[in-house]
Amino acid sequence: MTSSEIIRSALIKSGKSQAMLAEFMGCTRQNLNIRLRRETLTYNELEKALAFLGCRITVLDDDGQTLRHYGNSKGAKLTRQIGGKMFDTSKASLIESTSGTDAGSVAEFKELYVDATGQKFVAYRLPGGRGTISIDPAAIEGFKKTQCDTPTQR
Repeated sequence: MTSSEIIRSALIKSGKSQAMLAEFMGCTRQNLNIRLRRETLTYNELEKALAFLGCRITVLDDDGQTLRHYGNSKGAKLTRQIGGKMFDTSKASLIESTSGTDAGSVAEFKELYVDATGQKFVAYRLPGGRGTISIDPAAIEGFKKTQCDTPTQR
């Protein structure tokens, strides 16, 4: 199925018109029609259009599991080897992030991650792009339990 066929199916299912979609996308109906015929929508435009039409794109692996978005950190890449295992924020999924400074902490903010093996870890973001990583259970438990299993969506 092409991106145009996906959009046209979503238009029919949603009951919305191509003119409504074009207005939402910030272009003319004619321009949208040309881009659909030429298959020139970018992935981000396709995703945005589908969201407007009440649909979303999901990528599944061979086991039918949703592919997680990795490397969605708010800060610079941090890595640290702990117990012979490398922890890397650019290769892990961000679950939750604090905002601002915690009382009594020098960290600007903390981020809770989960890597591809399911291991959770905390990245402490320090001023100037520096930071460190911890796998201390108390640090991990400091985040809301209700959000520990679902990655943050962008």
